[in-house]
Amino acid sequence: MIASLETLMGESDGLAEALSRNAFIQCGAISYNEPILIDEGLKSERTHAFGLKPVNENNSDLLSVYPNPAKGYFVAKAILAGQSGVLTLISPTGVAVMEKQINTSSSVTIPVSHLPAGVYAIRLTENGALKAFVKVTLQ
Repeated sequence: MIASLETLMGESDGLAEALSRNAFIQCGAISYNEPILIDEGLKSERTHAFGLKPVNENNSDLLSVYPNPAKGYFVAKAILAGQSGVLTLISPTGVAVMEKQINTSSSVTIPVSHLPAGVYAIRLTENGALKAFVKVTLQ
């Protein structure tokens, strides 16, 4: 999936590029900075930057999901260094459809029977920093 999105982002323009870039941003795989104006005396230019972060997809030592593929529900098991974190479920279009606060390292049952089938991403953040993300297929 990531290779397909990278291809869309790199070789297309318009809506396909924007959707693939937004999916990467939502799941935390891209570091994106809004355009800024740099003033160098009489010269100024607009710049922006984005690139892939070194985040390990399917980081099984911090976040695991079962059953995968899931039907009706799945269990997310997170290992946190601190006291609390946030699990975010991101749709195939890059929209956050669920956010769950978790305390300490724990297993959480997530109901998904109301969501359409597809490949979703689960993002684990701790103190605002991305720790891991994994893909889960909903049937």
